[in-house]
Amino acid sequence: MVDDTEFDEMVDACRKAHEAVMECGTPEMQAFTKALLHALAKEAARRATDGSDGHDH
Repeated sequence: MVDDTEFDEMVDACRKAHEAVMECGTPEMQAFTKALLHALAKEAARRATDGSDGHDH
């Protein structure tokens, strides 16, 4: 798993990609990026709840 800084950078990149896909992607591509953002939100919530970056210490 990546640390919080890397995770945040990945989320930002995925958001930017989602914006581009929503403008000119196919409906299937749009559904995929929506699902990806949903998964990222769930992971962000998990990290916020348990305070973990996903690493085993």
